[in-house]
Amino acid sequence: AWQLFCEITPEAGLSYLENMNFARVVPDDFYPAASLGGFTYGTTTLEMANAYSCIANKGVFQQADCIVSIVDKYGVELYEPWETRQVYISEQTELMIDILKGVIEKGTAKKMHWESPVEAAGKTGTTNNSRDGWFAGITPDYAMAVWVGYDLPRQLDQLSGGTYPAQIWKNSMEVLVA
Repeated sequence: AWQLFCEITPEAGLSYLENMNFARVVPDDFYPAASLGGFTYGTTTLEMANAYSCIANKGVFQQADCIVSIVDKYGVELYEPWETRQVYISEQTELMIDILKGVIEKGTAKKMHWESPVEAAGKTGTTNNSRDGWFAGITPDYAMAVWVGYDLPRQLDQLSGGTYPAQIWKNSMEVLVA
């Protein structure tokens, strides 16, 4: 199973992101640090939630959409949902979820005290000088990403992905899974 990850080069890894509609991946991002989130132009919370949803869905990606149906005056369905596509091998996502559970159980998000009977997995993230804090996570039914920061970056006191972003995620997710 470990071989599933060891064969991924930086180029291949970023192709996964391109397959999940990450819009601002550029050639300068094709280096190992990108695996830690070091992108030239960053990412959006929607892109992160979509990516984590893909992991929860056993590697099947479908663009997030809040539209359920659009019908014309005759009752004919006009809306066509986004197509789905397999991005990851199902076994890869099982390994990723197992690793990401550890972040909540004993890692950088442990202090949020996830105590729901619903299993959760996620990842914290913090940029240099505490300018941005992230928490992206999943349960079997939901994916959510939280970003805390300023549009014009500036340092926030005591900000890390395991503080405000993880707590916001937990408070919101507890309501959804209840």
